[in-house]
Amino acid sequence: MNILAYDRTSCILCGARLESNARKWCAKEIRVLYTSSVDCTQATLSGVGIIRHGSIVQVPIDPNVVDMSRQPRGLDEREGFIKARLHSLKRHQHTQTLRQHGTLFVRPLVPFLWGFAIHSFCWDMLNAESAPDLQVLFQACLSMPLSRSGALDWGHDYIGLIDPVPIEDPRGSKLGAKDLMGDWWRHSTPSQIPEIQELVEAEHIAPSTAQPMPEKGQEIPIAGDRFLSLPTELREMVLFNLPSKDVYALKLASPVFANMQLPDGFWASRFEFDHEFGYVLEARSSRPQFWRSLYFAMDRLKENPAISLSGRFRVWELSSMLKHQLREAVHPACHGEPVIGLIEPQHSSEWLKTQWQTATRGLVNEPDFFEFGCRPLRTRVVQVPTPLRLDRVVVSFARVGTEKYISGLELLIHNDSSIKIGCAGRGEKQIEVDKNLLPICGWHLALGMSGIQGIAAVMKDGSLSSWVGKYEDLPRYSLRGGGGDLLAMKAEFDAFRMVSLSIHTSNMETTTWINHLPWKYLCPWMPEIPPDHYILDGSGQEYAHWYMGMEGGTDVGKSRPIDAFYFGGSHGELLPLLKEIIVYSLAGTTIQITGVEFTYTDSSRDRFFGMITSDPDAEDEIEENPEEAKFSVPIDGPGGERIKGIDVLYTKLFDTRPMLKGLKIRTNRRTAEVLPAPVLNKRKIASNILDSSEYPSQVLDQQRTVDVSKNWITLEPRGQELVGIYAVLGWNMIENFGLISMNRS
Repeated sequence: MNILAYDRTSCILCGARLESNARKWCAKEIRVLYTSSVDCTQATLSGVGIIRHGSIVQVPIDPNVVDMSRQPRGLDEREGFIKARLHSLKRHQHTQTLRQHGTLFVRPLVPFLWGFAIHSFCWDMLNAESAPDLQVLFQACLSMPLSRSGALDWGHDYIGLIDPVPIEDPRGSKLGAKDLMGDWWRHSTPSQIPEIQELVEAEHIAPSTAQPMPEKGQEIPIAGDRFLSLPTELREMVLFNLPSKDVYALKLASPVFANMQLPDGFWASRFEFDHEFGYVLEARSSRPQFWRSLYFAMDRLKENPAISLSGRFRVWELSSMLKHQLREAVHPACHGEPVIGLIEPQHSSEWLKTQWQTATRGLVNEPDFFEFGCRPLRTRVVQVPTPLRLDRVVVSFARVGTEKYISGLELLIHNDSSIKIGCAGRGEKQIEVDKNLLPICGWHLALGMSGIQGIAAVMKDGSLSSWVGKYEDLPRYSLRGGGGDLLAMKAEFDAFRMVSLSIHTSNMETTTWINHLPWKYLCPWMPEIPPDHYILDGSGQEYAHWYMGMEGGTDVGKSRPIDAFYFGGSHGELLPLLKEIIVYSLAGTTIQITGVEFTYTDSSRDRFFGMITSDPDAEDEIEENPEEAKFSVPIDGPGGERIKGIDVLYTKLFDTRPMLKGLKIRTNRRTAEVLPAPVLNKRKIASNILDSSEYPSQVLDQQRTVDVSKNWITLEPRGQELVGIYAVLGWNMIENFGLISMNRS
């Protein structure tokens, strides 16, 4: 059996790496949550195994086997045991990948077992009071990216153990391991704390000197206390369910509760999972006789600097977080007609033949580990009436970590019927549709790296409803098909959230529909999709078609939006204020332009475009960092100088997409060329900034110290006024550069 991992394996709960050289014995005791490659719908929990030999561990098949002394020490397969390998697993090495109409599904070549690992003690904590649904837990693990530290990205930092750090996509993030992600159990063991066991098993515990709960306040008469009307049983229930600090406050405020004797059951309730000593698992098994004394003894133990409970507290907190996360799961109430998928291979594949326009970002279809993005587990399809006239749309959300994602939609039709797709029914917000009941022809979506976070309806006349959910600072996608009537919708979900939304319209019966749709509707945009009065020129169409045809994988480039940047303002009002363009470059294996700064006579309007690799206020950047440089192109905007076109030069490194290497900025007065080139010692950057009115091009050719491509691409704006640029921005690179122009009328 293999454990799904990157290059190391970590516990799915606490994030600590699973290693045979762990100093604490309990850190080597693990269980495995696994399934078969043939059937991903039957997750199974193993018994407790011990990591003894590097990356291999024997785990019992029977989940009730926890006695370490019964385990075999050899590495051969034994009856009743499974050999688990704690190393990187790429499932496609064992599978045949099939594609049909852009949809991927996997057929195993040979059956094999695979899954995720968890410390035995972490499982005991997660299993306390209520056992999680194994299938839901398995699907939740499948839905989360894996960091290079081996920890699943649940949307939190494992209580300070890891840092979110940027990946290649500046708008994505992944988990970067701190040194603390190693065997942190060696510093604070969460299990086997002798002092706790001694207290639980003690026949007598020394009396506490802690301040007792307050008595009745003399200024409040009992007759005026409204709690007096509650039966005693209900009052006790209130006390048992409140946190201790709130019980203290209640007894200060209410004479009735102040006069109540706190029964032994109250002190016992403090050791239930959701209360302050829920991490004392020993109390559940031993059932001590002196709950009140144990409570105050644990309170003293918690303050003892010689005894560290931080590890135990960390596992308890993470268990509570995971329990709450699993309650957000889509399973099993996922509305719509099921279509064949990763965890639902038994369903129909008829809809796979349908043409769809799909809005998604960072989608990973292959069943391997992935570092960022999202993985679809189930697919649902609904047919809608034509034309689709709605009263409103009820949007359901699920929280994953600190972010909220759409988990389902309910379309409320004007004839009092409704259509649900996904985990609808726990709606939190509504889209109010135009009161004239215009037909809906599509959707605008705000796409996070892990799912859809915001949505608005597109009406037949092109108008847009109000947004619901998070949409600011997220790439937006216009899902409107080929302009025909909306016939069907398809959504893909992981364990918690909607990760893609597709539509099928009346004019999408053949593959030629894509040729009649403006290319700007085939990819996501930042900060928003350009309005129709803007004219787009450049290589954006090439990128959009490449994006539209993506077929899974983990290429971060296929998750990047196109950024639109209006240096002239939305209507050209900033062009008379433009005074300078500063181009930034970075030297590495190759040299590329990384960012452009536009400065104005009013400095408060200065703006940046791209990934600025250096401090724009640094005066001598070449001397401070020989790999970075910036080059200035003056523009006399107040005097009437205007940019009339831009030529671009690309460079390519290995199998990367072409990156922007040079610019020729053509104005109504001159042409300025910015072409960073390395000098002979390769330790500084020299810039060829040309002005065609002053220098002949052949002189500049002689100044170059390396050969560069002469295949400049000329970009001419079709509009009368060039007001902006667009590009795909990566980490220290710019791709698919283009122009945004408009007509003065």
